[in-house]
Amino acid sequence: MAEVRCLFAFEHGVAAGAGGGMHRHPCTEIVITRGGAGVLVHGSREFRFTSGDILIYQPDAAHRVDQVRSGRHLCLGLIGCGAGDIAPGVYSSSPHIERLSREVSRALKLNSADRSAKIELLSGLIALELSASTGKAQTLESVAAKVRNRIDADYAKPLTLAKLAASAYVSADYLRQLFRREYGIAPMRYLLSKRIEIARELLGLTQLPIGDIAARCGFNDVFYFSRAFKKIMGMPPRDYRERYSFKPAGATRRKR
Repeated sequence: MAEVRCLFAFEHGVAAGAGGGMHRHPCTEIVITRGGAGVLVHGSREFRFTSGDILIYQPDAAHRVDQVRSGRHLCLGLIGCGAGDIAPGVYSSSPHIERLSREVSRALKLNSADRSAKIELLSGLIALELSASTGKAQTLESVAAKVRNRIDADYAKPLTLAKLAASAYVSADYLRQLFRREYGIAPMRYLLSKRIEIARELLGLTQLPIGDIAARCGFNDVFYFSRAFKKIMGMPPRDYRERYSFKPAGATRRKR
């Protein structure tokens, strides 16, 4: 295995509201969260995290963690094994990393001569896993952005939460939590809002039939489209067009 030095390894509880001052380390720090949620402040950037996420700080970079909900953190300070190649931020974990981190937690409780060697070996394997996967893995921020961009581009297609989650290689429940955390709205609610936004433009700027507009915006059922539009806009699509459509000077109002 590649050479690794573990400068520190410990696990501790972090209370809600905790947030020490900005500080630095002479090594890469990998923090595996268990329970809780909060914000990682790394230099001038902020990254939100929740239970199970992995926080990465790089050497000599000022950082702190503002804990919103209580939890536990497994903290590893490493040099080597590709740890320095991992971009700072928040990453999703994997079953393999979770198993390795549990082994580190057990090793921390040992009182034997090989305790330090076990911790160093396991920590190095975690760093290698993270370093090797950063070309494929995405920060939590980029996962949400990727899904949002997909919705913006493909709003007219038959998107489902399961399809969106699969495209970002995360579970549907995890995507729902992550997207809401980043944008304050659930992904499927954002999709509906996007479709209604496009429908408003088409109603105001074109004379396309209501059914055609519904289809162009991803609604297979014109009646569902009308109900959804009225719920969000407070009036049916036809009334919205009558009130807000662009009418060139001299144009006569079309009879319904």
